[in-house]
Amino acid sequence: MSAGAPSGEADLRRCLRDVFGLLALPAVWRARPPGEILASFAEALETTVAAEVIAVLARSGGETLEVVRVHGADAKPRLPDARRWFAPLASSTTSTVARAECGDLGVLTAVYEPIGYNAAQGYVVVASARPRFPSASDAAVIRAATALATTSVETARALLDREAALRAKDEFLAVLGHELRNPLAPIVTALEIIGAKKGGNLSREEEIVKKQVQHLARLVDDLLDVTRITRGTMELQKSLVELAAVVDEAVASTEAVFAKRGHALRVNVPREGLTLCADGFRLGQVLVNLLTNAAKYSPDGGTIEITARASDGKAILSVLDSGIGIPSSLLPDIFEPFVQGRSQGDAQYGGLGIGLALVRTLVALHGGTVTASSPGDGAGSRFDVELPLATAGDRESVEPAPPAAPRAKRAGVRVLVVDDNVDAGELLAEALGMAGYAVRSLSEPTEALAAVQELAPDVVVLDIGMPVLDGYAVADAIRRALGRAAPALVAVTGYGQPSDRLKTEAAGFAAHFVKPVDVAKLAAWIGEHTAQVGEPARVRGPA
Repeated sequence: MSAGAPSGEADLRRCLRDVFGLLALPAVWRARPPGEILASFAEALETTVAAEVIAVLARSGGETLEVVRVHGADAKPRLPDARRWFAPLASSTTSTVARAECGDLGVLTAVYEPIGYNAAQGYVVVASARPRFPSASDAAVIRAATALATTSVETARALLDREAALRAKDEFLAVLGHELRNPLAPIVTALEIIGAKKGGNLSREEEIVKKQVQHLARLVDDLLDVTRITRGTMELQKSLVELAAVVDEAVASTEAVFAKRGHALRVNVPREGLTLCADGFRLGQVLVNLLTNAAKYSPDGGTIEITARASDGKAILSVLDSGIGIPSSLLPDIFEPFVQGRSQGDAQYGGLGIGLALVRTLVALHGGTVTASSPGDGAGSRFDVELPLATAGDRESVEPAPPAAPRAKRAGVRVLVVDDNVDAGELLAEALGMAGYAVRSLSEPTEALAAVQELAPDVVVLDIGMPVLDGYAVADAIRRALGRAAPALVAVTGYGQPSDRLKTEAAGFAAHFVKPVDVAKLAAWIGEHTAQVGEPARVRGPA
């Protein structure tokens, strides 16, 4: 348009400029509370259309949001006035221009635009004493801006609702994991006691129960790991580890799966020279998922091979199988959550369709990549994991593991177990007693402080989720009563997120074990943290 364009054309040009400027606002409004969006909307509209009053009312998510601006300033105290001024217009279902009595502001021309499809969702009113208001461009801008305000408020509400739903889901999964782990704990401990009494020789039926319980525990862990992935709360505990050691642990964890299916497992991994700065547990989880996946999709008597080599500063770990292969149509999505192919064999290894999604995330957290390939139907599959080898800087920055603490004479170490689940507490006490400790169990948290003062235990193992007094309250009572003479406190809980561990650490607990507790690890921890009888490891944190 030329500089000498007619005034109507100039108005149209200004109108288009203002409308396109408003179109950019949703990017600014994204994920902001709807009230803030309306305030920003009113301010933006005010810079575009000269007006004495701008009033906005929007109903969203069960709440009513209102903004009133008078002479370019926020005027919340005048909300009742604005409702009264524009009440005659508020029942209209279409755009309306009318004269409105606005108290001390006088009689103004008001442009009324309903939000959404009818006045039930709210309205926008722009009122001005300006002659010839509203012009064609004023009306166009107000109408376009109202449509944008409607979309933005509803989008923001949807995003807030989505975030609330995600939080509710995460809380539900955390509680579900806790509730599932509670009954698992005594079952696992009972099996360990039975195995110890039988010298490790479980019956066929007992072995089946043990394998199924272990599988259920893995499903619970995988379910909670999905939550950590989606919320970005997955954390690594890095140290220098040899890849061969990770492979050994993973093979030991999955050998029952291979034995059941008659698979041949070949391992070609150098014992040294593939040192990583990594979280050994999480890398083990990667390999266990890949091996379980290979077994799941290979017919009985198949072959699975693990190889590893160094290349250009990286360790390349490969898992190959002779299974059914991966369809080319599935390959692009194979690492997405809940994607599964056709399964060969037991439903007990069907899983949740999240194993490979965990693999991708855990590998990425280590700065690596994972790829899948398959020649085709019936030709097997291959998964290649590339991880950076430890550098000289890694070796300097990672602190060496501290020397093992001298082990106490277990027979003289006193342990008190406090758990409102009688079965879980008594079985854990029995298992620790079989490990050589002098143990007493207690199911009433309200009696814990008196028991600590009477028995003077070296270590107190506290369940966190107890009624009346939870583990945190019991720990606080012990610390307040005994100060620096308090025994070492160990938290036992169904919650295992990083935030849960930070919470127990802040509360003065020296260790955090997730149910079902590995009794051998707990017994070892007690031995390592008890210097000798009469000089127990004491509680951390302030007295």
